This record gives sequence, C-alpha cells and structure tokens, in this order.
Amino acid sequence: LTTETVREVERVRKAKTDPLGLVGKVIAKRYTVVAGIRSGGMGSLYEVRDRSGRRLAMKVMKPEMLAHEEAVERFRREAQALEELRHPHIVEITDFGQVEGDGYYLVMEYLDGKSIWQLTGENKPLGVKRTVSIARQILEALSTAHGRGMLHRDLQSGNVMVMQYPGQPDFVKLIDFGIVKILDPDMQSLTKGARIGTPHYLAPEMVKDASFDARSDLYMVGVLMYRMLTGKTPF
Repeated sequence: LTTETVREVERVRKAKTDPLGLVGKVIAKRYTVVAGIRSGGMGSLYEVRDRSGRRLAMKVMKPEMLAHEEAVERFRREAQALEELRHPHIVEITDFGQVEGDGYYLVMEYLDGKSIWQLTGENKPLGVKRTVSIARQILEALSTAHGRGMLHRDLQSGNVMVMQYPGQPDFVKLIDFGIVKILDPDMQSLTKGARIGTPHYLAPEMVKDASFDARSDLYMVGVLMYRMLTGKTPF
C-alpha cells in the first residue's frame, strides 16, 4: 500500500469511529479516551479509562445536537433516570456530565461480548435452549425497567449483548437506552409522538400512530426470539 492509501484508510476509519476527534483526550479530568467504537445519529461511543485504569465505555452527544434544546433536555433527563436503573441484565451507567464546550456524555460499563446480531449472522439460529435462556434474561431486565415506568423502544438484535463469563454462559446485557420513553407526566412532551426505533422490530402500533406501552417492548422481544430461532426476522 502507498502512504497515501494508508492515510486515506486511516481517515475513513477515524471518520467512522472517532468523528468527534476525542481519542487521546481527557474528559472531565478523569476519563482518557482510548479508542472510538462506533458512531450513530445522536452521538459516538468510545472506549475510555478512568484514573484507576478501569476500562469503561463513554457515549458522547454530537456537538451539533446542542442546538436542539429538546434533544439536549431528553438526553440529560433520561440519562439521570437511567443512572437509577440497576439490574444485572442492564448496562450499568456510572457517570453523566458535559464535555467542556461540547455535548453531554454518559459513562457505562464496558461490555466485551457479542450482540444477537453478531451471533445470528449469516442466518445462524441459536437453538431453543439458548434462545429461551437469553429471552428470559431480557424479560427480567424489562420487568425492572417497566416497573420503573421506562420503555426501551428499540429492542433489536444490536442492542442485546451476550457475554461469556466464567460459570455464566450467555449472560445478557441490554444496551442503548438512547430512545427510552419515560412514562411520567413531566416527560411526555419530550417523548411524545416520536416514531423511532428499528423498523424490522417495531410493533405495528408504533409504526401506525406512535401510541404504545410496555406491550410494544414485548412484541420486539418476540421478534428477537424469532431471529434467534431462525436466524432472520419475520418480516
């Protein structure tokens, strides 16, 4: 490869994983950004180390989103609510704050596992036993979230991570509560009428008129189970 080609490959890689240019920087005087993981519409996910050297993940809101007051308020208030949500099968949020002069960030545990999307790649079914075990853990997590008045709204194959811990195979962690709906009167103006989620997994009522409740999350679990059993989505 020529030097120019190598530079172009690196530029494209950084554009995908480090669009905010944070790698190598220290956030909030305690988190050193080690590498970019992936980037989405609202923000980017990074691998960071705290002052003790602990490996963590940090989700950072894109600076351009600061111009949208509703998006900022939703991110801030939902992040605060999620900090109180503790369950073995839900990714643990450890910190929340604002990058100096830029967007907000969430710090969470680093998950070294594979998503259901990765596990079922190339139409690979997981089998009944694994499917039931994974689905049970998802439902346990949802039971806690729904009990606290929270809907996930985006239960798709990329948002369920499966870890292989010693003595705990296929240990599930739900991630990406970025479009969580808080069933609280004070939050309705921030979450009302937003038709967002992953189309292949959305419950019909979510597509039709954005009127939904906890049963809509359960529909998406059904689609996840279909994918785990067959290697594909039903529609």
